Amino acid sequence: MKKSLFLILFLFFSSLIFGDLKRASDLFKKACEGGDPDGCCNLGALYAKGEGVPKDLKKAADLFKKACEGGHAQGCVILGVAYADG
Repeated sequence: MKKSLFLILFLFFSSLIFGDLKRASDLFKKACEGGDPDGCCNLGALYAKGEGVPKDLKKAADLFKKACEGGHAQGCVILGVAYADG
């Protein structure tokens, strides 16, 4: 698991360096589906901004919730702010 997570993160950061946000979103999705709350939070951020994926605030909130439930503090904060903002 740790080797595959490292590989996913390495590929993600390489994708960002070369501006391939679609590839980055695919890698975050794979990480999130594998139970990685960092992947869920980062994918949520992409959906919230519409970078590499279509902008979808509902999907972003769902991903932040999944990240929060996985113990990701930033995901909890972002989700709380989203709830407060309506």
